[in-house]
Amino acid sequence: MLRLRKIIMSKLIGVILLAFCTFVSFAQPKLNYRFKKTNTGLQYKIIKKGKGRKVQSSLRCFFDYSYFHKSDTGKIKTIVEYAYKDFIIGQEEVLKGWDEAFLLLREGDSAIFSIPPSLAYGNKKVGTILPNSTLFLIVRLKKVQDAFFNHTGKDTITFSSGLKKILVEKGIGIKPSNFNEVRMRFTGYAYSTTGFKRVFQSSYTNSAEAVFQLGTGRMLRGMDEGVASMEVGEKATLIIPPQLGFGSQQVGLLLPNSIIYIDIELVSSNFPVFQPQQKNIHYFSDSSFLSFLNKKDTTRISYEDIVSFNYKIYYFIEEGKPLVFDNSYERLQPVVQRPGSGLGLPFADLGLLQMGSGEKSVLKLPSKEVSKYSNNPKLLTTPFVFIDLDIVKVEKYPFMKLTGSDTVLKYSGLKYINNLIGSGDSVKRGDVVTVFYTVYCLNDSGVRRVLDCSYEKGKVMEIIVGSGNNIPGVEEGLLGMRNGGSRRLIIPPYLGYGDNGLQENGLPPKTDLIFDIESIQILKK
Repeated sequence: MLRLRKIIMSKLIGVILLAFCTFVSFAQPKLNYRFKKTNTGLQYKIIKKGKGRKVQSSLRCFFDYSYFHKSDTGKIKTIVEYAYKDFIIGQEEVLKGWDEAFLLLREGDSAIFSIPPSLAYGNKKVGTILPNSTLFLIVRLKKVQDAFFNHTGKDTITFSSGLKKILVEKGIGIKPSNFNEVRMRFTGYAYSTTGFKRVFQSSYTNSAEAVFQLGTGRMLRGMDEGVASMEVGEKATLIIPPQLGFGSQQVGLLLPNSIIYIDIELVSSNFPVFQPQQKNIHYFSDSSFLSFLNKKDTTRISYEDIVSFNYKIYYFIEEGKPLVFDNSYERLQPVVQRPGSGLGLPFADLGLLQMGSGEKSVLKLPSKEVSKYSNNPKLLTTPFVFIDLDIVKVEKYPFMKLTGSDTVLKYSGLKYINNLIGSGDSVKRGDVVTVFYTVYCLNDSGVRRVLDCSYEKGKVMEIIVGSGNNIPGVEEGLLGMRNGGSRRLIIPPYLGYGDNGLQENGLPPKTDLIFDIESIQILKK
């Protein structure tokens, strides 16, 4: 049995090391390796040599890694496996052994390290790691880059407000104006009490540029003032005193009254919103319209679609000066919504249903239509709101696909089509069942209008069959179904919501209700 465990462990570690372009048996690391050893006791083996930049202090390293330690029985135990990480060398972000290990590497290297307790956790127990444990680190160094700007020989500009700026590299002469949308790459940090740089936010860790509207009070005062003094393409470090930064607040790693440093590369500065055009305007009323910027010959979005789109919502505080108060671009995540669902931005449905994939438009609405969904007090005093809509992707709602079974007509007038029969006992009155479902109807053009669905709610529906708590057509339609089965119910109005329908939810009068039931499960009988 012991031999079998050794074989399994050896193969497991072998698979891990193959991912780093070689094979190493970790079952007996001291026997199978000729580690090199440093004066501090760190042992290492370069498995594959890279050709990139040599690692130095204050560089940010991006790498894949696996991490192990020995158990009290001497077996290798996993801490982290096949993970991705980045950190800055020499800033006390990681164990001493990690800092020393990476200084032995260059970009593209793969290596194995044996880190002694003196460079790890010493005589402390951390999680499953025992006191005086040796740690094993397997690394593939993918990329290194400067973490901070180099200020050597650079001039410092002092503003009357107390803000300071170190000019690192000049721009192209174009300065941003207030209300412009600026894009930038940045790293924000403060010094610790021991003199190390503590990064509190950086756009380089996720490769995404930061976006904000200049001069609107949405950013730190010192950042607004500093960026306004920069040119597009310029690199500079802003040194922001507490009164222009976070003041006496403690924000994450930042202590109260911290001086903060922000390395900024100003990428662009542009007018922040789309500008309506006189052609290709669709009027909804005297006060609402949709202005297309790039109307295409493509299918219009319908109630059957799920739409991914970016947006900006804004109003004008004076002629030509828009104030953006909600913006998906800043969150780096488009909104995903189905028109008519009531989720996401329901007021945007009016515009979405006139648009197609890849199109951009400006939707103008009375402020009262948006204020129902926003707590912005300014909407009570401004007459109109504008919404920039940028369609990223349009997909069809995942309606149940029937396998071609026959339609069964019940004596009551209910119709159903079995899709999957399922297995086990069939549903009877009194059973408790759960179902995934989609409820919809068809309009005069045959377009499906989804009224309710479990996918968007993120949970299944639980029903006591025959309890009378659901519409009659659903309770009758569940009878006879089996575990894992799926069925489409076609419910006439008198077994649904009556001749009046549910017009506020999109079900017209005297309209059949279609109820797709999927993955039914019988909980108890």
